[in-house]
Amino acid sequence: MGFHSLTTSTQIANLALQRIGEKTVTLITDSNERAQNVNLVYQFQLDKLTAEYKWRFARKSITIDLPTSSITVFADNSGSVTGTVLATDTGHPYVTGETVNIFDGSVGSYDVDRVVTKVDANSYHFVADFVSTETATSRWTSDAYEFRFALPADLTDIIKIQSGIEDYAVQGTFIVTSAIDDCLVLLYDQKISDVSLMPTYFIDLLKINIAVEIVPRRVGDNIAFIDRLEAEQTKIDQKARRLDRGQDFEEDQGAFTILGVNPPSRSASNVIPRPFIRQNNG
Repeated sequence: MGFHSLTTSTQIANLALQRIGEKTVTLITDSNERAQNVNLVYQFQLDKLTAEYKWRFARKSITIDLPTSSITVFADNSGSVTGTVLATDTGHPYVTGETVNIFDGSVGSYDVDRVVTKVDANSYHFVADFVSTETATSRWTSDAYEFRFALPADLTDIIKIQSGIEDYAVQGTFIVTSAIDDCLVLLYDQKISDVSLMPTYFIDLLKINIAVEIVPRRVGDNIAFIDRLEAEQTKIDQKARRLDRGQDFEEDQGAFTILGVNPPSRSASNVIPRPFIRQNNG
C-alpha cells in the first residue's frame, strides 16, 4: 500500500502547490489566495475521487448490534388521549406511525407490536388498556422488514452484508432486513478524511488533481504546462487504480497498461458515479 509520514490536508495542499511552482502555506485555512484556492478544491476533489471508484484501501468492516431501547415505566395516558398508555423510553428513536416491538416486560402486559405516537424524545403513547407500571425493552419493526440497524456515519456505499444476505433495503440512515436478528456484519466503502489512512498512490492522485484544478488560476494561459500536468494526472490516475487493485502493471509506449485488461477510459461519458447507497431486495 505504501507508507508515508503525512498527517494533514495542509501537507497534501503544499505538495500540490509545489508541483505548480507556488510557495507553500502554513495552514490550508489561511486567508491568503493560495490557501483559499487549495481549500476550495481539496474536499471536493477528495469526495470526487472516493465517489468515482471503489478504492480497496477505503473498505471497512464493522459489526452493528441490533439497537434496542429501555422502557422504564408505563403510565395511564387516558387523561390526555383516551384509551392509550404512555411509555417512558428515554432517547428512543421512534417517530409517529412507526411500529415498536415491546418485549421482555417485567410483567408482560404490553409485550406485542404497537403503533406509536411520539410525544417527545423520551416518550410515546399507543392504544392499549392500562394494566401496570412495569419495565420493558423496545425495538423498531415493520410489516415489510423485521429489524433495523443504523448505518455508520462514514459510509458512502455498501459492498456486502454478512453471509451474502440479499434481503435488505436502505431507508434513510438505516438498513432494514428480516434475515438477521442480533447483529449485522457490514462491509462498506468509507469516507476517508484521515490523511494517515491514505496510501501513497492515493495521495499522489489527490495532489495532482488539486494541482490541475488550481493551475489555470495561477499560471494563466500557459497551455503547454497545463497539458503536461493533465497528461501526468492521467498516468497517476491509472497507476493508482492498478496499485489499489493489487495488480501488476507495466508501461507500454508511454502509457500504463493492465496486463490482459483494457485500461479504463477517463472520458466523462465513461465515468459512472456511484450513488450514495443502493437498494437490494434480492
